[in-house]
Order: sequence, then C-alpha cells, then structure tokens
Amino acid sequence: MRAFLSTTLLVAASAACAAPPDRPPRTFADCVQDAHGAGPYTRLPLHADLAVELGGREVLTGRMVLDPGSGRTRIESAEGIWVFDGVSAWTTSADTDRAVGPCVETWSRFLTAPWRLHDPSAIVNEVRYRTLGDGLVRSAKLTLGTDEADEDRFVVYTDPVSGRIGALASLDRGDVAAREAASTCATYDSVTIVEDLVLPTRLSFWNWEIARGMVGEPVGCAVLSNYGFAAVPDSTFDRPAGSVADGPGR
Repeated sequence: MRAFLSTTLLVAASAACAAPPDRPPRTFADCVQDAHGAGPYTRLPLHADLAVELGGREVLTGRMVLDPGSGRTRIESAEGIWVFDGVSAWTTSADTDRAVGPCVETWSRFLTAPWRLHDPSAIVNEVRYRTLGDGLVRSAKLTLGTDEADEDRFVVYTDPVSGRIGALASLDRGDVAAREAASTCATYDSVTIVEDLVLPTRLSFWNWEIARGMVGEPVGCAVLSNYGFAAVPDSTFDRPAGSVADGPGR
C-alpha cells in the first residue's frame, strides 16, 4: 500500500476526479468506482482460483465463483464448500478451528467493494485523510445493510496514485468502538485488468485499528489467479446440503 507522498500528490489525486464545472461534484464513491471501471455489473459471474496463507501456512486452496452485482459467492475446496447467498453465509467444513481469515461473506465484501459503494443500502460518510502505514490516505467509512443488527462496516482507503481501493478494513458486527480498536484490514498489493475490470491478484491481511491503521506485520495473504467469466445455475449460491452458519467465532 503506497503511503502519503506529498501535498502536491494529494492535490493532484483530488483534481483527477474533479467534475467539470457544469456537472455535480464527484463523490468519493464515484471516484473509486471510476478508477476500478466498476459501473453497474452486467457481466457473467467471475471465477478465480484462490489460495490463502495465514501464520506462514496454506489454509485454503480452491475455486471461487463470485457475482459482484449481488455479492453472492461460492468457494469450493478439498476442505469444504463456502457460500454467501447475499444474506447469509454457510460452510460444509467440519474444521471449526480453521483459520481461513475472513468468513466467506467478508471475502465477498473485500472483492466486490468497488461495486457496492452505490448499493441501495450503502452509506458512505466521514470522508477524510486517515493514518495508514507511515502516512495519510484519503478514506471513508462504508456501511452496508438495512438492519442495524446485520450492518457491515468498513473503512475504505484509496491509493493516492491510482485512486483505486488500496486497503479495506472490515469491522466485525458488534460494538463499533470495540471493532474500531481491533479488526482486520486487507491491502490490495497487486491487481490485473480483465476485460476493463481492475481485479485484485494479491491481498495481504493485517491487524488494524482506526487510530493507527495497520499494526505490525502482515498476518497472512490471499492470491487470486486464472480469472474468467462464465454462467452458473442460480442454485450455485444456495445453501449447501449439510452446511452450518459461517462467520467469526463459529
């Protein structure tokens, strides 16, 4: 994640997303979506290979299918199946001690965030420069969901050069102050362009707190490869037989 470089760079980055004088001002969400080429998603679902490492060991390898428009996600691996149906997350994995990092619902959020900024339930506010790494980065708070008990909260940090999402902190549900004091952040270390879409190829995971941003060294990473687009039956995102709820602390 690139840190703050100079006041000149910050001014240039802001100017690059400025609206013409005869048009409404560009919002934080507008600028991020433009940088990702992430207008309304009209393509077939995305497919990709996924490999996750935490604590120095590989904890998951599998194939993922993702519908960025709805956030629905399915991951299949030798360890089991994980599905987020757009509302609830499920897994057939019997390993309750597994450490695959975020649950499948949060995986969906990490990968679909550029498309979700204009979701009907999205609230983007508190746009400001916040500490991340060794500098200041333009950022905003993002809330998704219509039910306060089921809201997902994030802090979105933009890359000062590209304007894309450079990091995304995911706050588990619960007391906001507690979550802002200790949560997980993903940095988007590298990307690829597939049919004009900017898609991540490597994410690093960090401990995070709102006052300091990333804390310490990365605790893990995820590598995505072999992206493609292909139709799937709608039942792909149904709850798998024999599955249980997937989420933090299960």
